[in-house]
Amino acid sequence: MWDFDSIYAKAVEYFGRGGKHTKSDDAEFVIWNLLGLEFLLRLPLAKVHASLLAVPDGTSILHANGFIAASNSTPQSIPVSTVITRLQTIVEGFTKAHADDASVLVGLRNAELHTGAPIAENTTNDFWLPKLIRVADVIVEHLGIPLESFLTSAVIAEGRKLIDAQDKKLAHEVEERIRAARAFLTKLNPAEIASRSSSPGPDGYSFVATCPACAWKAWLRADQVRLTAERFEEGQLTRDAVYVVTALQCKVCALTLETTAECVAAGVKQQLVQQLEESLEDRLMLAYEEPDYGND
Repeated sequence: MWDFDSIYAKAVEYFGRGGKHTKSDDAEFVIWNLLGLEFLLRLPLAKVHASLLAVPDGTSILHANGFIAASNSTPQSIPVSTVITRLQTIVEGFTKAHADDASVLVGLRNAELHTGAPIAENTTNDFWLPKLIRVADVIVEHLGIPLESFLTSAVIAEGRKLIDAQDKKLAHEVEERIRAARAFLTKLNPAEIASRSSSPGPDGYSFVATCPACAWKAWLRADQVRLTAERFEEGQLTRDAVYVVTALQCKVCALTLETTAECVAAGVKQQLVQQLEESLEDRLMLAYEEPDYGND
């Protein structure tokens, strides 16, 4: 039910139905590709183990492990929203931006299938197809499977062309924002610059970088996406916390970048790594600390 091969086959089947359409802008083209996406999203979980796709009840978990329960209960799958949340832990590179894109696409599919509104018919390719390609790219890279195994070369080419157009538009918008920030900086006197540069960062902005507009210190907001396995180095238990930058604010020139894509367009490093250390003594003391029952 949740094995990798069956889910893979269904993804190929649904994407294939979309790719066979002679028109690339009709409702069925949209619907079949969005249906295929759901199974593509579930593949990384199935690759780890089928139980990651089962709701956490006895019947479903048993079924995912090859045991058929005697009850008449039908095994149930986790909702795709849970799949998307889990992908941010399981798939390296599947960032919040990818999760947001996937959620938009799932919402589009649900609106088409569960309401009377002609959503797919009125949704243009430049809205949904770049999101599909971006999400699919990171999934297939994780799986080690060519994107062409799911989507036709024509659909991929169209999607990449739309992505390129969006990237160029975003780069131009960010360039204009940087130019405006530099113009604002020229209006500040040295005392104002010194005061603004010493201001604390906004809530939630705990990293710093060089501002791409004024070269003063800028504050970064970043989401932790994964932790590496622990390693023992020089008497310390060490692991790396990997973050993806999601926003930037500069207190000096007032430059604001609100998404990962905007930060990348401005030349800000997308990924940050913070090393976490803990002594072996502290770990062992914590692990074997007995509870205080108040009977000392």
